[in-house]
Amino acid sequence: MTSSWLRLPLSLLIVVALLAPAEAARRKKKGKDRPELPGWAVEYVDAPVVEDFPKADAIIVLESWDLTVERGARKGTRRRVLRVVTEDGRDHADVVLFQGSFRKHQDVKLWVQDPEGGLELYSESDGSLFTAIRRKLLDDDSGWYIEPPGVRPGTVVILESSVEMSAELPQDQFSIHREIPVWKARVAVESRDDWTVYGRVVGGDNPGPDEATGSGAWVFERVPALKRVEADNAPVPPGLKMTLEVIPPQGEITFPDWSTTANWTAALFDAGDDMTAVRETAARLSDEEDPVDAVGELVRRMRYFGVEIGWGGWRPRTPATTLRRGFGDCKDKSFLMVSLLQQVGVEAVPVIVMAPDDGYVYEELPGPFQFNHCIVGIPLRPEDDREGIVWVDSPGVGPVRLFDPTLSEEFPGDVAPGLEGGRGLAVDARSTGLLQVPRTPGERNESVTHYDARLNGDGTLSISMQRRLSGGRAYQLWEAGSVMDSSELRRDIANEFAEDLPGLSDVSVSEPRLSEDGVWTFDASFAQPEALASYGDVTVLHLPILAAASNFPLPDIDEPETLYQWSLRRTRETWVVDLSGFDVLTLPESLDVERPMGRVSLSVERDDGRVTVRREIDITSIEIPPGQRDDALALRAALRSVNKVRLALRGP
Repeated sequence: MTSSWLRLPLSLLIVVALLAPAEAARRKKKGKDRPELPGWAVEYVDAPVVEDFPKADAIIVLESWDLTVERGARKGTRRRVLRVVTEDGRDHADVVLFQGSFRKHQDVKLWVQDPEGGLELYSESDGSLFTAIRRKLLDDDSGWYIEPPGVRPGTVVILESSVEMSAELPQDQFSIHREIPVWKARVAVESRDDWTVYGRVVGGDNPGPDEATGSGAWVFERVPALKRVEADNAPVPPGLKMTLEVIPPQGEITFPDWSTTANWTAALFDAGDDMTAVRETAARLSDEEDPVDAVGELVRRMRYFGVEIGWGGWRPRTPATTLRRGFGDCKDKSFLMVSLLQQVGVEAVPVIVMAPDDGYVYEELPGPFQFNHCIVGIPLRPEDDREGIVWVDSPGVGPVRLFDPTLSEEFPGDVAPGLEGGRGLAVDARSTGLLQVPRTPGERNESVTHYDARLNGDGTLSISMQRRLSGGRAYQLWEAGSVMDSSELRRDIANEFAEDLPGLSDVSVSEPRLSEDGVWTFDASFAQPEALASYGDVTVLHLPILAAASNFPLPDIDEPETLYQWSLRRTRETWVVDLSGFDVLTLPESLDVERPMGRVSLSVERDDGRVTVRREIDITSIEIPPGQRDDALALRAALRSVNKVRLALRGP
């Protein structure tokens, strides 16, 4: 008997085929094929975690890695459960998975449970996960930025994936401390064929074995959020961190100390046999007045560009390759500069570093994977004893001048302010420990502004000013100017004035001028229409706030830990206000408050219809120890006082 389907017209069969997926989706909506929570996640989805962290915006309920070590490679499963508590907590629901030559995530599944219990599953296997992913190339890794849809307070996000780490890199790092609390973190390993796993923990007790042959587990419970000051370039504070290192049978640990780490990294810097072009280039530069500066300028002129796939993320190209191409990433350019300097008789070394606002480098956890940038260390010479030279004593190597060849040739300095305070390691056989990039003294990170102001009869304040920026303050302007034309830069400066001083009008900014010693100067003029407030026959003039110093970023916490504040800086302002036609009734009192971490001062003088106001803030310490919290509060109170300069007047 012929099937009834075969007797249907072909066009109708096509329609039925097209409608089939829609029918499947409709049946799914009715409740069939609905996703279910994975069994392992049930106890964590309903765990009473908010009771333990009542002020948290979001909580990582579980972060777990279950790994098997086989011939040095690590394979296993990563699982995560996160609960969103507040609107602000939505920002913490995103997940980044790195896909690279040494690390892979596969079979990724994402469950999103809404506050009413509804559940959606996004899976890599059926392609639905990719509706929640923004894929972006990150150096040697392709990062999967997963943004769970429909997240709101009460949402629970569950992640599961298989993970593989290559045997070529023998150490893994696990940051237990996060920006939000972690209710439970677990790392478990099972090693086979007599391989050993060496576990180190810093920032707290080690809850597992120091060494494990067979199986081992490390469980961390109720870890509070890592507190970080919300301020520009605020460093990442130290927290709870763990490393796992795999050791072959009868083998030894790869990174027992920093000396071994330096030697392991140095082996990656292989210049190869073809050095002819490098020698010829160095010969031409050796005739310059200062070959070191000449080499630095040459390498900085080369374009920064990184194609860091596989070992390209760790091993630099040969100096000859970088020279021929005319571009390279940080380690390529640093290796070329080191090779050129060695050819002119200067024994420079690469230095791997980490900017303090990118991550904290733990001295107790040797290994090269705590660093993300490479610069150059040059043995300090007598002629380097001049302003602007950044040098430090590198353990085992001696005094070295630090130089970042990835910056633009126009950059007026050796290293960018963002690296100051960061830790690094000289990549050299003599190296025995970490160095720290020195911070520029506050008096060299200076903003000096002079204002001439006139109070008009209509109550507006007409202002002209000149500002001088040096050090890190100048770098911020230089960085903006490197990507903007003159009109854009002037407009950007004007917008900053508008943010600091709402209500300004008639703003005009001159083209900034850069001197040979790296100091920026510019002029501006503007009017403040609402500078006056009237109270009967008394008028009060409010001076604008101290530039870029409206708030002292001190967290309101009492835990016995180090608190971080700004970078070292000095801000000085002088106001000369013409009050002709007005009687000055009262002036603010002068003050001068000095504490271990800085000084704030205000002085006011009156002379023949003019009032001169001088305000200054000088930050001299990057850290506020717990015992100096009251001093920091006193300094912040003083700063707020100098920002509230009011003159009581009676006038026309």
